[in-house]
Amino acid sequence: MTRNAIVSVGQVLVTSVVLFVLYHYLIKTVGIERLGVWSIVMAAANALKLGELGLSGSATKFVAKYQALKQPLDASIVIQTTALSLIAIIAVFLVLLYPLLSWGLGYVFPVTSLDEARKLLPLSLGYLWLLTLSSVFQAGLDGCLRTDLRGLLVIGGTLLLLGMAILLVPRFGLVGMVYAQLAQVFITAVVGWLLLRTIIKQLPIVPYQWRYDRFREMLGYGANLQLVNICIMLTEPVTKMFLGKFGGLSAAGYYEMAQRLVSQSRAVLLAANQILVPVIARLHETDAKRIQDLYRANYRVLFYLALPVYTGIMALSPVISELWIGHYANIFVLFLMILSGAAFFHIMSGPAYFMNLGTGHLKSNVVAHVFMSFSNLGLGFLLGREYGGVGVVAGASIALVAGGSIVAIAYHARHHIAWSELVPRQSFALITACTVGMTTCLAAYYGRSSNGAEGWQIWVIGVLMALFFLPAMWFHPQRSALTSMIKKVVVP
Repeated sequence: MTRNAIVSVGQVLVTSVVLFVLYHYLIKTVGIERLGVWSIVMAAANALKLGELGLSGSATKFVAKYQALKQPLDASIVIQTTALSLIAIIAVFLVLLYPLLSWGLGYVFPVTSLDEARKLLPLSLGYLWLLTLSSVFQAGLDGCLRTDLRGLLVIGGTLLLLGMAILLVPRFGLVGMVYAQLAQVFITAVVGWLLLRTIIKQLPIVPYQWRYDRFREMLGYGANLQLVNICIMLTEPVTKMFLGKFGGLSAAGYYEMAQRLVSQSRAVLLAANQILVPVIARLHETDAKRIQDLYRANYRVLFYLALPVYTGIMALSPVISELWIGHYANIFVLFLMILSGAAFFHIMSGPAYFMNLGTGHLKSNVVAHVFMSFSNLGLGFLLGREYGGVGVVAGASIALVAGGSIVAIAYHARHHIAWSELVPRQSFALITACTVGMTTCLAAYYGRSSNGAEGWQIWVIGVLMALFFLPAMWFHPQRSALTSMIKKVVVP
């Protein structure tokens, strides 16, 4: 489990660096407004997930279940049934949704950008169709507790995406970016299937076995996941469309960058949590008493890591703008600070969320996503109409924090865990250090006399943050615990 966690974190770190380079390259090549066009079209194409029915998420749980019960043939049937079902269902949804989405883009885009957006739409839908199939094979690797292989696969695919984008975007523009995505997802799907066949020997060369009883079993579990997927589909795309409407395409482009940075940091922090889903599914079958101990330990580690990450992003947000965009962009900094603050409070519901996925208690997860989607819709429209792009992002952030709170509160109430454990006592010194350090770094940046930060000023701000953050993290009890776990993997 520790090995899988380390590779998962490494996967997200590499992906984050590659995306940083890729977005910087796209801004220089196609500009921030056209980056916003691509972002909104991809968000609209996510409607294709309506046909996913939660089946890829179900695959992880049921592959883990049948592997734990020493029934690899059933695990093979689960994967094949899921893949064949999604190939057919998503194809039908693609045909039905394309004309509706093409019409809807006319409401969001100005005439000058509409033709390009509609040209990107069918390619983006094809990409998401292949991505859904690839996610089934990656879910199978997770279910076999080989998240390390999944991580290496994603790292290779991300590097391929960067190379293909650098090759194709100068020649084809934004369409070249989607060509690069199509090449990436096709290759990762093929390699993912081949890797899965080395673990589950009962898998054929090409999926062909479909079983109704397995489909029905997964559909029962996946129905709740699908409701979650629908809510997710109604959250981020709605936010981006409101941004395009009330804030303009440049605001949508800046939001795409800020949201991507925050979501990648979230992915780094939750990478180790995601591998717990198949582990918890196995424990639920064999030793359920250990689950709450795992939750408490997981929560304390996540708090120790998440607090410095998000306060650090907020402290460095003006510097990030200058380094990534090339200049100080006030709207980007505002988006980044709002999203980072919301992400910290939301991410602390992650351990409870993944525990629920592993045990099958999905009610609070579903309620939270339903609440988030409707709150985002209402707040995004009302605040966006009054305050423009900042209002849209603020509304989305309020909805995000509220939804996460529902999951965490419900989990603690159901399992009779003390509310005081939401703020670990051992982290009080860390909270103080991060708060003071963030305030000092922002004061140092905005207290300059020049318009842009010079190289030495950026170094000073970085050193200031390190002086506050690193000692508090070094003397924290969780540091030695994490070091011991890593040593067991690196030095067996």
